[in-house]
Amino acid sequence: MKPENKIIINGKCLAEVIFFETPKITNPEEFVKSGLRRFDRNFFVTTGFNSKEDFADFFTKFVIGKNETSKIFPFEKKIKLDIITSIKKVLKKCFYVFDKEIIKILISPTIDEFTLKRMGGVNGYCTSRLTIFIGINLLNNNWKNNFEKTLVHELAHALSPFYDMENMSIGEGIVFDGIAENFKEKFVDKEKSPWVESVSKEDSIKIFNDIKSKLGSRDVNLYSQIFFGTGKYPLWAGYSIGYYLIKNYIKSKNIDWKEFLRKDPKEILKEIVFISPLK
Repeated sequence: MKPENKIIINGKCLAEVIFFETPKITNPEEFVKSGLRRFDRNFFVTTGFNSKEDFADFFTKFVIGKNETSKIFPFEKKIKLDIITSIKKVLKKCFYVFDKEIIKILISPTIDEFTLKRMGGVNGYCTSRLTIFIGINLLNNNWKNNFEKTLVHELAHALSPFYDMENMSIGEGIVFDGIAENFKEKFVDKEKSPWVESVSKEDSIKIFNDIKSKLGSRDVNLYSQIFFGTGKYPLWAGYSIGYYLIKNYIKSKNIDWKEFLRKDPKEILKEIVFISPLK
């Protein structure tokens, strides 16, 4: 599968963009099957999946999710041009933090209802280093603005040599998402994301103190409770905690963002817990 667009800023290739689309297919299940046929084994490995089956499971949830509609809305030419323009805008602002990396950005329509109603029409995943998947639900009229927020958040993950979506402790996840949201504020816009505003700073402190002894845990169910509201904690609590932790951490430091994005989250977490606790 060849990249359809190379994003070149100041003479340097920063990203390659691939659109998942089959314009004549609007049935979600057929869209997913058609998309899977476009990939070879090397694609699955380089984008962070162990097998075609693993990718198929991810891609099905990514595109369809939980929805109340039965029709995929393919990207028209103008939509694709708008997306490429937004990517160039974001990467131009973030040019400084790139070294020799080339980010792979894979973009697909999605009909996921949660993405439509709670994520501003856009969802994103960093499935492996230098790989970003972004789903867009065109039924949300504000998707363009939220696309840029999502892209820069996932970019922070993609540039880290330590980010591993499938093997992450709760503490590492909190640090990664805190870095991503503060990175967004530094380079793209100052507006807090919905997943940051969802929990106040005061409540974030309370929850952080409650889970402090579990920061090293890799329990998937607990992780889901803290980040996705599936248990005793509110939706997106982990994102809010991370945002305030990292904001507190960097306020008295002269941060070099190019280095900071590549720093081991375990080291940052130790400094946060023992040196600069959240207040």
